[in-house]
Amino acid sequence: MTAHALRTLLHLGLARREADEFFALAAVQRADGGWSSQVDDPPSAVWVSAFAALMVARANRILHENGLTRAFERSVDFFLASQGADGTWRDPPTWTTLDATSHPLSFLHVARGQEHRNRAEEIGRAAERALAFILPRQAPDGAWREPEFRSPGRVVASGSPVEMTAHLLEDSLAGVLHAGGNPAVGRAAEGAARWLTDHQGLEGSWDGDNVDHTMDAARALMLVGRLLPALEVSATVERTIRWLLRIKSPVGWGDFPGEEANVERTCDGVDTLIKYRAYLDADPGAIVRLWGYVAGV
Repeated sequence: MTAHALRTLLHLGLARREADEFFALAAVQRADGGWSSQVDDPPSAVWVSAFAALMVARANRILHENGLTRAFERSVDFFLASQGADGTWRDPPTWTTLDATSHPLSFLHVARGQEHRNRAEEIGRAAERALAFILPRQAPDGAWREPEFRSPGRVVASGSPVEMTAHLLEDSLAGVLHAGGNPAVGRAAEGAARWLTDHQGLEGSWDGDNVDHTMDAARALMLVGRLLPALEVSATVERTIRWLLRIKSPVGWGDFPGEEANVERTCDGVDTLIKYRAYLDADPGAIVRLWGYVAGV
């Protein structure tokens, strides 16, 4: 939840004014370099650690503070040490293996070129191992699925092909696309984007009006649509934005239309609209910077 809020602050240009919030996140980093969903929880968890590490890394590009630098370097240690031999990270029971691998890989994309202890080669090899796990598991239709997985909840329902495909598209493939030079990743991204476009509901949402999954799909399509301009995603994006604006309450978004707004979905909504504004920018790098894959916020 905190990482969602900090991402919004970054994108609104408020990192300097709210620097203490980023320092507070670094202060609760665990000894192994990860984070837990609650300060006093047992061992570090992959998903929350990836979200937190991304916020620390990106804030430190702006703040250049020693404590954030140390937290960033320790988070690199955590992900290099916790990656499995098959290239994955695992975070049961909430996340599928594909989902749990997507965010650490996103962090490694951001960490490349930013690490201060000459570990760029290790970071690169870890990213390649993760990608080698992900690519062969894409279905011929372009989606990723883990049909044996049973989600513990209806909201952030890991196991949904929509959510997994969107996460892998924006977190795992887009960083490689931006760097260029991997035709297999380009083909995978094209297939995933087309599958998402084909499975959008008539009104503009995905997964039965699941606001979280709809925002994920829209953000992924906006990013890849600028990285691969030949893809036709604009009509899909516009339908989604109209739907999101239509179902917004006076103060934000809930998990489904008509539900009370909550902090996490509202942060996601603000983030989606900021990325939509960048998607419309003449500079295709404007939206890429909002993932941290190039220098900027």
